[in-house]
Amino acid sequence: MSYISAIFAWLSGLSGMVLVPFIILILALCFGVKPSTAVRSALMVGAGILAISTVSSMMIEYISPLGNALIENTGIKNDILDLSVAPVFGAVMQLPFFVFLYPIGLLINFAMLKLKWTKTINVDFLNLFAIILPALPIYLLTGNVIMTLVVSVLVYMFSLKMADWVAPMYQKYFDLEGVSIPHAFDTFNYVIYLAGNWVLDHIPGINKINFSFKDSHAKLGIWGDASFLSFLVGTVLGLVAQMGFNGALSIGVALACVSFIFPKAVGIIMEGLSPVSEKMRDTMQKRFNIEGANIGMDSAILAGYPEAVATGAFAIPIVLLLYFFLPGMRIIPSGESLVLAATMGVALPLCGSREHKGNAFRALVLVAVKTTIGLYGAMLIAPLATELAVASGFAVEEGVLVTSSILGAWPSILVYYITKLFV
Repeated sequence: MSYISAIFAWLSGLSGMVLVPFIILILALCFGVKPSTAVRSALMVGAGILAISTVSSMMIEYISPLGNALIENTGIKNDILDLSVAPVFGAVMQLPFFVFLYPIGLLINFAMLKLKWTKTINVDFLNLFAIILPALPIYLLTGNVIMTLVVSVLVYMFSLKMADWVAPMYQKYFDLEGVSIPHAFDTFNYVIYLAGNWVLDHIPGINKINFSFKDSHAKLGIWGDASFLSFLVGTVLGLVAQMGFNGALSIGVALACVSFIFPKAVGIIMEGLSPVSEKMRDTMQKRFNIEGANIGMDSAILAGYPEAVATGAFAIPIVLLLYFFLPGMRIIPSGESLVLAATMGVALPLCGSREHKGNAFRALVLVAVKTTIGLYGAMLIAPLATELAVASGFAVEEGVLVTSSILGAWPSILVYYITKLFV
């Protein structure tokens, strides 16, 4: 058992641009892809992930100071810090049973494929840790490892099923053939977007509002171009935040740069995945009689599409304004709450009428709803999250709590209250 633990601990320490290509290489060889093609595919996927990571880091590098400047120049204070996903991942890795998530995840995925309960072969291995987050209140309140793992398994099964269900929408909207998004951060948000979109579709007047950045360029010229709008909104926000003319323009150019480069990086990944996904689908159809098998990827591959960047830029001030309008709010949205391009990339294909997805108005409304739930949930779970952070060696100032909006998703709130009934 110690050898198995060591292997999975080593795997969990690999970066995404190393681990995912490694899994792609193994999958390609297992499904009969020629070794030379398999190696090239793995390298292309790794290169695409590195390009996405680099562009995403650049975006965060500019968005984080923008958010901080907007907050600082209002003169407001908060006593709960909204962290990004990295500290949360670091804290979860310290849990004594963390290493078992990976073999459990592999077994669950294989069993569901064998039983034809899913069409997704998940290669988003690095983010498998996310399935523990909705179950985390159980462990933090009771210390019950078995029940925590059982709920995590249910979360993973739900994530794979939801990924299967919505995959055709993402494939059609973003032209991502053979890809699904089983990321546990996002699969629960699918419920909010789908249910919320249904509600908005039945509100007279609201259901007539339809604006999409995907087709706005043809109607409005450069004023409908997502890259230009990203530049414009970024520049205006920089000026409002009093970052100076150069700083504001830098933010605008950075957001425009993301919308230009990101689709090309995704294209590299898709080209690398193509021979693997074709062989995989053929093999799955022959051996398991599964038609339309998909490769499960991180939702980060959606973050740089021009319409996602543009809508994300519009979402930043909306999310920040939640602090002022939500009663009792003690968290200023920052961290993961302001990395909104990926969030909008997840929302857009699910928002709109049956014939016309990508409704930016609906996506903005529903992301505001999702963020509101996440912030209140993060406040609720903040004391437990702070205990976890301190136990993991994270430095927390006296009188300050830490949390994350990704910990405040509605499943975490539901699990928290159910657990409280029994402790």
